Amino acid sequence: MGIHKYLQQLWESEDIKPIIQNYMIRWRKEPVIVKLEKPTRLDRAHSLGYKAKNGFLIARVRIGRGGRKRMKFKGGRRSKHMRRRKVLSMSYQWVAEGRVARAFPNCEVLNSYYLAKDGINYWFEVYLWIQKSLKIIESLSGFLIRRILAGFSMAKLALEKEAADL
Repeated sequence: MGIHKYLQQLWESEDIKPIIQNYMIRWRKEPVIVKLEKPTRLDRAHSLGYKAKNGFLIARVRIGRGGRKRMKFKGGRRSKHMRRRKVLSMSYQWVAEGRVARAFPNCEVLNSYYLAKDGINYWFEVYLWIQKSLKIIESLSGFLIRRILAGFSMAKLALEKEAADL
């Protein structure tokens, strides 16, 4: 067996629980999103495609647990079918990926994996790739893209007009 298989067995065993608890005590004091030098779970990161190269980075994100029920109804009679249900359309991992994508707008989320949870928080590590400048323009809002493209097309028309005049 390779090193990654042994690391995977270690993370699944009961022996690592006290170590993870010590990590979580430290992680609670850190900011919500932390940029890391190397992954905490090397086996999981490599299985998802992590490579220690320039242009790739890892971020650890803390997500608060709970709060997934709809707001309490205020006033008026409610039918039997209008209940306060859980909103389960987005998983905690999906929420973590979205928050990291907003925190690092020049990066693209490639993958993520679960690290730990306690009574209050979930922790995930998100694997990111730094985009080139053209990719950043593509990810901008539609209005801004239309403005940029309109500027390019106006400049192109002006150049074509000058060429036709010559």
